[in-house]
Amino acid sequence: MKSKGVKSIWLIAAVCITLACSFSFTPVTSPTASVPTPDASIPAANGIAVSFSGTSFTIPRGLATGTSNEIKPRETAELGIPYLAHPDYIYFKLQGYPLQGKLFEPQISIYPVKEYTQINDSIQAVISKLQTVLAARQVSPTEPIPFVPLQNANQDFHAQEKFLTFKNGNGIRFVTQFDQAPLPINNTSMFYTFQGLTTDGEFYVSASLPVNLDYLPADDKPNSPTPPNGIPFDWENIENFPNYLSTAVERVRQPENSFQPQLETLDSLVESILAARQP
Repeated sequence: MKSKGVKSIWLIAAVCITLACSFSFTPVTSPTASVPTPDASIPAANGIAVSFSGTSFTIPRGLATGTSNEIKPRETAELGIPYLAHPDYIYFKLQGYPLQGKLFEPQISIYPVKEYTQINDSIQAVISKLQTVLAARQVSPTEPIPFVPLQNANQDFHAQEKFLTFKNGNGIRFVTQFDQAPLPINNTSMFYTFQGLTTDGEFYVSASLPVNLDYLPADDKPNSPTPPNGIPFDWENIENFPNYLSTAVERVRQPENSFQPQLETLDSLVESILAARQP
């Protein structure tokens, strides 16, 4: 028989989902997505060079074994869920990445800005907000950082923020987690992301790469143990969630954290991106 505390979680979850759907946004892949092309990567002196449809980057040595690449076909609001509408875009999935089975796949996406804003009414506000963040080179600790693709969930937190420059643009990297209910920060849902724009404003670059910390639980299930050096999540008293989140996020923000993979390695991948599209 479920305890009163656990029942409360699902009551709050239902409320959170209802609220989230009104303004935010799930990593969904279009069921009509094209079949990925064969790996287009080759060995390079400092890693693996990848090039596809005009975009290129280098995978740092040991981070992955290559990529599968495809052009994701457009999805309109009339044919699917409006907030998920998108134009054709370039999609890279990293193969042989050290963390598998996570909520977000290790991937890099290159979106054409003009077409994206024409097909999705919500995107211009996201891009404008990102431009403001990049111009100011600072973020609020409590306000979400712009993120594409849009999610049907709340950005629980952001940490380890750093502004990066790639070959033809700039953006911001951070560690985050999206949820539809009060849940622990965990090694299935947490990930590194980079959100950026090319200097000419033509392309939006989004990278999502899973990362782990040894003191976090494996996932968000109530029966998953918290490591001895971790921060317990009080499933029986969900009203204490704000205190838990504050404590947990403060720890994730500490500079001495040993992420797997290392954030600097992921930064190196991002900084090598040349975002473009062949006509």
